[in-house]
Amino acid sequence: MRQGELLRFFPKLHGLLATGLYSGLLPFSPGTFGSLVAVGLWYALVANVSSAISAQLVLLAIIVVIGFYSIKACIASLPAGETHADKEIDPSIIVIDEFAGMLIALLGADPTNSLQVLSAFALFRAFDIIKPGPVGWVEKIGGATGIMADDLVAGLAALVLGHWIFHL
Repeated sequence: MRQGELLRFFPKLHGLLATGLYSGLLPFSPGTFGSLVAVGLWYALVANVSSAISAQLVLLAIIVVIGFYSIKACIASLPAGETHADKEIDPSIIVIDEFAGMLIALLGADPTNSLQVLSAFALFRAFDIIKPGPVGWVEKIGGATGIMADDLVAGLAALVLGHWIFHL
């Protein structure tokens, strides 16, 4: 099913949220573009808030909760038969999970250190695409939980590895 056909099944608000403000509608690499939009959102937040880590955690919690329900609504509105391996598929246009994972990877990053931000981005995308170990395991949960969980674990892995690299 093509992206345009898939999107018409999504309720408008859930579609807007689940597609990461429509960044997931780009015809190639929607997860990467969704992650880039999340980096922009992160920059806007940390540049304007004095207690950046607290604000990041609040934003992350909001995105996880709202994202989970938007993903759930979107996959519930898929036509019958849109499943894969006995679980709901993870449509590529759904990128709110990339927002959440990217925000985890950026926790505590210094916005003035481009190398640190770029590393968080690269590590997150690598973990999200390759899905090593726990990232792949939680994806198998399926449904909205699996769709969101693999990116949360990928973000956590990128956060830990990124901080370990920069604190050596």
